[in-house]
Amino acid sequence: MPKRLNSNPKYYRHKASGQAVVTIDGQDFYLGHWKSRASRDAYDRLISEYLANGRRLHPRRDDLTVGELIEQFWEYSQGYYRRPDGTHTQEVGLFKNALDPLNRIYGKTPAFDFGPKKLEAVRNAMIAKDWSRGTINKAVNRVRAMFKWAVAQELIPASNLEALKALKGLSAGRTNARETAPIQPVSDAVVDATLPFLSPTVEAMVQLQRLTGARPGEICKMRTLEIDCSETEWKYTPASHKNSHRGQGLLIFIGHKGQEILRPFLRFNGYCFSPAQAERERRQAMHNNRKTPLRYGNRPGTNVKGKPKCAPGECYTVNSYRAAIKRACELAFRPVPPLGKQEGESVSAWKRRLTPEQLLELKKWNVDHAWHPHQLRHTRASQIRRQFGVEGAQVALNHASLEATQLYAERNYDLAREIAREIG
Repeated sequence: MPKRLNSNPKYYRHKASGQAVVTIDGQDFYLGHWKSRASRDAYDRLISEYLANGRRLHPRRDDLTVGELIEQFWEYSQGYYRRPDGTHTQEVGLFKNALDPLNRIYGKTPAFDFGPKKLEAVRNAMIAKDWSRGTINKAVNRVRAMFKWAVAQELIPASNLEALKALKGLSAGRTNARETAPIQPVSDAVVDATLPFLSPTVEAMVQLQRLTGARPGEICKMRTLEIDCSETEWKYTPASHKNSHRGQGLLIFIGHKGQEILRPFLRFNGYCFSPAQAERERRQAMHNNRKTPLRYGNRPGTNVKGKPKCAPGECYTVNSYRAAIKRACELAFRPVPPLGKQEGESVSAWKRRLTPEQLLELKKWNVDHAWHPHQLRHTRASQIRRQFGVEGAQVALNHASLEATQLYAERNYDLAREIAREIG
């Protein structure tokens, strides 16, 4: 009979002493008198802790290194930070970035010996990597979150976590860390200038997000079965969203303008905005407009790679959605000569022609003349706030508190200007 996999360590008798014993990871644990109730209870307790810790023993506190702690936490995060469909949330990548400098500098340091001064050294390494102040503060909080998990798992004493809390976050104007400007709304004129350079699918996504103020991820993951078209205002209730793990629901209303944009994409059974479907339609359109007879040249599908390195997915991600808008901005807002690409010039020849200083100037030009999809949410929030007040912006953007809405919607300075005009 084959050996059973994932079986628990056995409860057996130690002949020399007459005690019950269990061997876990090569270490013997004596439980008391053989077949006694106390020994059975001790065995059950040890096995429960062994299974709860991922079929391994808790390492001794003085033996556990920061690198080993990161390895255990990483295994935990892979299973915890998941969406209902099984994909990882954005937190997995954020934790990876936050823990990388910690592991590189203090990976071999005992975890119980990691204190506020060492955490400050890790933070200084983040500053040296030119991370922004807000990003650094969030990364340090994620390091603390790992140590908080370790305390809950009884891997380190609670005093370690309390000591790490003593390190205050970086304050604006009192650090060498780079500051970033707050996200600003993008004007309708800039968006309209970009639309002709977007694919029809991404253009529809931008237009729908402008009207609803939804998050980019909620637009990318929109599916036909999550849209209720039975009423005058359609209702979109995504199964997975930013706050779904907190037990909060999400309801987005779509008016008649948004319905006209979305209606052509409801024919798909899966995601409304699918790069794979858009690519199939693009190829079909190229085939329909083909001038060369089929008996000449390539036939449909003969010049397509069987296993391409980057195949279009079934739905857009926030990163791919943002990248598509960035490429459109580069086409819509071309730099003036001599930075711009000249007529008939290849991309490689264009880049070789530019000096290092001009390449930096070109990069700055593209950054200054680009916008990203999250700005559409800020634009919509500001428009709703001016027309319906801050509470209207709160419910339209599905914010749990007015404080969150204040970050998205610009203040109505026109009202302040009118007050100053009236009262001096």
